[in-house]
Amino acid sequence: VNQGTFGGATFNAKRAKGSLYLIVNATSYYKTVSADYTLAIQNTYNLPLGGTIVLIFPSTFGAVLPTDFTITDLTSSFTSSKLVYTQVYQANSYTLKIQTNFVWPPKTSLYITMNGINNPNAEQSGVFSGNTVYDEEIIDQTDPNDASTNIAYNSYASGISILSNSFSPINEGEISNYNFKMTSASDIPTGATMELSFPKTFSPSLTSFDNSLLCYSEALGITFTCSASSQKLTLPITSKIPAGSTFDIQIKGIVNPNVGNSSGLNIVTRQGTSILQFTALGLNFSTSPAPGVMNLTTLETTSKALQEKGDYTLCADLPGPVEIGANILIDFPAQFTFKLSSYNCSVGKNNLAFVYPPSGPKCEVLPNIRRFNISGHLYAFNGGPNKKMCFVISQIENPADAGPSGAFTMAVLDPKANTVLYRTYGVLNYPSNIIYQRQGLRIIVDDIPTLIVNTMSNDIKVTLERAVPYNIYLTPSAPGFDFIPSTIVFLSYLPPTQTFKVKPLPTAVVGSNRITWSKSEEESPRFSAVPDSFFTLQDRPLFKEMKLLVGTTISRTALRAMSLPITISLTNPASTPLAVNLYTDKPAQPNVVQFFPQTVTFKPGETSKNFTYQTLTGAVSGLIMLSVDGYYKTIYYVPNNNITFEILDIDTTPPQLLNYYIVDLGRTYIYFRVSASESSWVSYLLTLRGTLTPPPEEVRNATLRVVRRTKTDVVEIQGRNGSNQTQVTKTFIYYDTFLSFTGLEEQTDYILFFVLEDLSGNYIGTTTFNFTTLAKYYPARFNIMLKDNVKTADLIRALGLITGLTANRFVINSAPPKFTIPEATEPEVLNYLANETVLYDLTILPNKTADDKRPIEYVNLVRKSMTLLVNEVPQVVSTYNVLSAAYEITAFNQIFNYPPYVIALNEYTVSFNVSLKRNGTLYGIIMLRGSPRPNPRQMKLGLNSTNYLLNKDTYASVKFEIPFTNDESSVIYQVITFSSLMDNTYYDVYFVGENDLPVNPDIMDESQIQKVTIHTQREVFVIAKSYKYLQKLVISVSTILIFIAIIL
Repeated sequence: VNQGTFGGATFNAKRAKGSLYLIVNATSYYKTVSADYTLAIQNTYNLPLGGTIVLIFPSTFGAVLPTDFTITDLTSSFTSSKLVYTQVYQANSYTLKIQTNFVWPPKTSLYITMNGINNPNAEQSGVFSGNTVYDEEIIDQTDPNDASTNIAYNSYASGISILSNSFSPINEGEISNYNFKMTSASDIPTGATMELSFPKTFSPSLTSFDNSLLCYSEALGITFTCSASSQKLTLPITSKIPAGSTFDIQIKGIVNPNVGNSSGLNIVTRQGTSILQFTALGLNFSTSPAPGVMNLTTLETTSKALQEKGDYTLCADLPGPVEIGANILIDFPAQFTFKLSSYNCSVGKNNLAFVYPPSGPKCEVLPNIRRFNISGHLYAFNGGPNKKMCFVISQIENPADAGPSGAFTMAVLDPKANTVLYRTYGVLNYPSNIIYQRQGLRIIVDDIPTLIVNTMSNDIKVTLERAVPYNIYLTPSAPGFDFIPSTIVFLSYLPPTQTFKVKPLPTAVVGSNRITWSKSEEESPRFSAVPDSFFTLQDRPLFKEMKLLVGTTISRTALRAMSLPITISLTNPASTPLAVNLYTDKPAQPNVVQFFPQTVTFKPGETSKNFTYQTLTGAVSGLIMLSVDGYYKTIYYVPNNNITFEILDIDTTPPQLLNYYIVDLGRTYIYFRVSASESSWVSYLLTLRGTLTPPPEEVRNATLRVVRRTKTDVVEIQGRNGSNQTQVTKTFIYYDTFLSFTGLEEQTDYILFFVLEDLSGNYIGTTTFNFTTLAKYYPARFNIMLKDNVKTADLIRALGLITGLTANRFVINSAPPKFTIPEATEPEVLNYLANETVLYDLTILPNKTADDKRPIEYVNLVRKSMTLLVNEVPQVVSTYNVLSAAYEITAFNQIFNYPPYVIALNEYTVSFNVSLKRNGTLYGIIMLRGSPRPNPRQMKLGLNSTNYLLNKDTYASVKFEIPFTNDESSVIYQVITFSSLMDNTYYDVYFVGENDLPVNPDIMDESQIQKVTIHTQREVFVIAKSYKYLQKLVISVSTILIFIAIIL
C-alpha cells in the first residue's frame, strides 16, 4: 500500500494508468442503416487472467442497441486460438463488460466484432471509451479528450428504387431464384460495382457450400461474374446502365432463410472506393415451412464407372395431388459438374402419374446448382394408386472420384404458389446415393484455355495415368475445329504425355464448345473412356491478353557483320499466317541495314521465330521497329515494339575464349558452357575419343568432312549455337553459349571439338574437350512367385503396364512349370499341390542411351504395385516381396588364361590360339607394325586409333561359353585367323576381351591388351626347266644379232 522498504523488499510509487488505444470501424456510415462494427483496442500493460475489459458506448449509439446486446466475436493479434470470455451488457449505462479467461499481453490488440447494428439517426455517434480493470484497479484507459472515435453519419438520397421483387420457391431452406426489378436515378457507369446486402438471416455465402450463384439481367443482356460473402452479393457492371432505365437483377441459387420474415436490403453502387449511390430498403422476405416428404423409389444408372457417361433413372411416389403446370425438380449431388447447357430428358418406363406429349417433357438444366427442371405434363394428378413418376436423364458424365455420392433428390414445385409441395430427403430415403467405382486407368486431358477466333491453342497435354507396353490412339472431335495432330498417338517407347493443339475453323461457333474423344488400344483395353473436354471460344481477346514479345531490347553487332538471331514469340499461336514487318528508325536506313527475312511470318501453330540483320558500310546505331500486319494488329498486344541496335567498329580481332566447363553431366547427357569475350557463334563436333582434331573450317562446315573424306566411321554430331549475354559479376559481362547433348552412351569416352567465331566472321582454332559419361546401370534380376502356371507373355505385359517398359527390356531366365501329380486323388495331396507355388526368374535390362531409372528401381516399382500386378495376373502371390531376392547383375572382369600365341603362319595368313577364363567375347585386330594402337572400345568396333574402320579381314571376334559343368582346371580355347596379309611383312596383333553382361559388357582396360608381333613368310618363286631353256635360247640369238651388227 505504501512506498518504501518492507521486509527486505522495496516498493515503488504507485504506477500511473496506462493508455488504451481504441479504433472504431463500420461497414456503413449511413444513418439508420444496418452495419457491422469492428472495435480494435490495444493495451499498454498486461491484463492478467480474470481481468475485465470495459467498453462505454456513447448514448446516441447505445440507444439503438437491444437490452440483451452481445458481441459477435472476440479475436486477437497474439493468438489464433479461440478466446474464452463472458460478457454482460448494462443497458442503463450503455456499458459492456467482458470478463477474460485468458491473459492479454502488453502492447497487443483485441478485435471486437459487432454485426447487425442499426446506425443511429443522428449526425454523430459520440465518443467511445473504455478501460481495463484488475482487482478493482484500472490498468489502462482511453483518453477522454480523444474524439477520433466519434463517428459522423451521412444522410443519403435513395438512388435506386425497387419496382418489384420476388423469389421462388419460398420454402425455407430451398434453393431459390430471386428477381429484382429496379431503376436508377443516375447513371451507373461501366466498371462500377453493385452490392446487395441481404439480412443476417441468410447464409453468409447466400448459397450452400456445394453450389454457386448464377447472376444475370435479361433486360441488360448481361451475365454477371458475381460473388458473395457476409450476406453481401457483389456484381461488376460491365456496361453502362443509363439513368431512369428499368432493369432486372436475377440471382439463381440463393438458399432461403428459415421460416418466417427477414427484412432489410441495402444496395450500394461504387466506382473504385467512391460510393455513387446508397439505398436502404425495408424489403421483406417471407419464407414458408419445408415441403412434405416424398419417397424416392428408384435410383439407377447405366454406368458407375468414373467419368463415363450414364443414363440416370429416378422414380418417386407422389404423396398427394399435383396440378397442371407443376415442375419436377431433380437435383444431382455435389460430385457432379454439368458442363452442357442442355441434356435429354425422357419419361421412364414405370411412369404412371403423368402424361406428356409425344415429344416428351421439357427439360431445363441449371448447372450452377446441378438441377433439372422438368415440365409439360398434360393432366393433373389427383391421387390414386398410379402415383409413380419416373424420368430418365441421358448422357450425364459421372463424377471423377470413387466412392459413394451425395444424395440425389426429387421435388414437386407449384410455380403458381411459388411453393415446393413435396420433396425427397436423402437421410429418409434408400437408396439416395450411388457408389462409383474406378474401372481402368485414366487418360487425363489438361484444361483447355479460352480460345480466340483466328488463333489457336498452345500445346495441351494429354497424359496416360501409367505408361503401357503397347500403342494407344486418341482422336478428338468437335464441330468447327481442327486438331493438330488429328490423332494423338501414345507409342510404347515414348513418354506417357503427348500434346495437341486446337484450331478454330471459320465455321466454329463463338461460346461454349465440347470435345468428344474416341480411344483405341492395341491390346485388351486398360483405360476407361475419356470424358468430354469443354472450352470457350471468344470473338476478341481481353486487352493485353495475347502478346507478341521480343527476346531482347538491345542488340550489338560490328559494322559489316551479321547479328545474332533475335527471337520474336507469340503467347498464343495464330491460325492463319501472321506477318511482322521489320524496319529501321531514328534514322531510317533501308539500304545499309538488311533484315533476314525482311518480314517475319508465323505459320499457323508457330509461336517462335528468329531474324537477323546485317549492317553495311554507312550504317549507324538506331532502332529496329516491329509492326504486326493486318487483322492481327488488333489481336496481339506488343509491349515493346522496338529494339535498340548499336553498331560497333569494324572487328578484325578474333573472340577470346574465357572459360568452358561442364554444367551438368549424366550417364547419357552433357550440358556444356562456353564463355567468350563478345557475342559469338560456337560451332561444335561431338564424337568418340580417338578422332583426330579437325581444322576449324571442318568444325564450322560439316560438308567439308565428307568432301575431304575426313569424316570418321563413328557417330559425329555437328552444329552451332549462338551466345547469350549473362551478367556474372559486377564488372564483367560474359557471352555464354550452352551446348546440350542427349542420347549418349553410358560410361563412354567422348571428345568435343568447338570453334569460337564472332559476328564478323573472325574465329579461333579448334578447342578440344574430353569427357566420359557417368557409370552405367546394371541389369536387375528378381523373382515373381505364382500360384499356378501363366503365359510368360501375359506376365511381361503386366510388368510393362506397371513399369512402362517395352517387352524387350525383360528377360525370362526360367519359368518352371508347377509341380503336379497327375494320378493324385487323395484330398491331402490335392490340397498340398494346390497350395504349392512356383518362382519365375526374370531380368530387367538397362537402356544404355536413355536417361531413365536403374533397373533395380523398376523392381521396387513392381513391389509397390503388387495390387495392380495381381489384377492383371491373378496367379501372382501378392504377399511375396520381389525385392527379397533381387539384385543387380555384375560380372567378374575378363582375363586371359594365357597370352595368345601363333599356331599357323604363312605368307598371307596367321592363326592364333586364344583363351578366356570366363564367358564373354574376345576381339582381335592386326595392323602394320608401328601403327598407333587402338583403345579397347575401338578394337571391339573394328576401328583403328583414329576411328576409321579396318579391313574386314584384319579384325575378328569369337565368343566363349564355358560349360556349366566344366572343370576349372580345364581350359577352353578357340582359333582366330587373319587373312589377306602381305608377305615378308611385320605386323602387330592386339587382343582384348570382355565379359558377358547382357547390356554394355565390361571390356578390359588398355593395360590388359595382349600384343603379339609377327613376320609373315617371304614368297618363294620356282622357275620351270622349260622356262630356263627358252631363256638360254633367247640369250644366244641376241648374242648372234649383236655380232652381225658389229661386222656391218
